Amino acid sequence: MMAPLPLWDHGEVLWQWSTAVGAALAAAVCDMRNRRIPNLLTGPVLAGGLCFATCVGGPAGFAESIGGCIVASLPFVLLFIWAGGGAGDAKIMGAIGAWVGLIGGAVVVVCVALAGGLLALIWAWRGRKLRSALANVRGIVTGAAFALKGPASWRGLPAAAPGPQTPDGMPYGLAILLGTCLASGIVWLHRI
Repeated sequence: MMAPLPLWDHGEVLWQWSTAVGAALAAAVCDMRNRRIPNLLTGPVLAGGLCFATCVGGPAGFAESIGGCIVASLPFVLLFIWAGGGAGDAKIMGAIGAWVGLIGGAVVVVCVALAGGLLALIWAWRGRKLRSALANVRGIVTGAAFALKGPASWRGLPAAAPGPQTPDGMPYGLAILLGTCLASGIVWLHRI
């Protein structure tokens, strides 16, 4: 039987998830005010997550923290590269993943994606750009299909991806906050 993951099975869950939600709140405020998430926020949160994981789980906790960072940030790094997503979004997601580990990072990614999709549709409807938003959704689905087909089809991926964000685009820090809050609630319910 496999040993439990150190960042999933320990007694400091309140501290861990409170920090993740607090970091997401700070990122959302910065993103809504300045349209960016600063390195002065993401760097210390990442370093704190790595230190916390090491204190809680030793070398295995540190390794899981790195894994959580990769799991949580990778989709956002790909969005940054191919679709004009924000680099700050990828960095804060990696920092949150460092705090919550592999399982928590995966839960956060799913919840942030759901919150982001819902908020994007509301944002587009509010700005009377729902048609263009739905076209972007079609591009994302097409891009995902290219990605699932394998590396041979990836040449067509940039053409299928939605274009870069415009200045009036939704600050994704808000979706990161809502998704992180949802993920923390799911984890709490699961652990009861």
